[in-house]
Amino acid sequence: MKAVRAYKENWEEINLLRLIHTAKLINEKINVAIKVALIVFNVLLYISYRALKGLCLIVHLLLFTEPRIIQVEKDETWIFRQLK
Repeated sequence: MKAVRAYKENWEEINLLRLIHTAKLINEKINVAIKVALIVFNVLLYISYRALKGLCLIVHLLLFTEPRIIQVEKDETWIFRQLK
């Protein structure tokens, strides 16, 4: 009986150690996956931020510089008229 009890305790201890080892491996894999996901998310967020910033700059240039472009064109036509 002692041998069976000792074998059972040894078997339970080995299974507990296997469970702890498996839990550590799963935890490490999850941590690596989360780190990679966060890096990818941050890179995509930065790319979208820069794209939005560029789009805002283009809209700003289109909306606020058009009168000056027209003024420059008028000045150019006036200069060409004066030269003729």
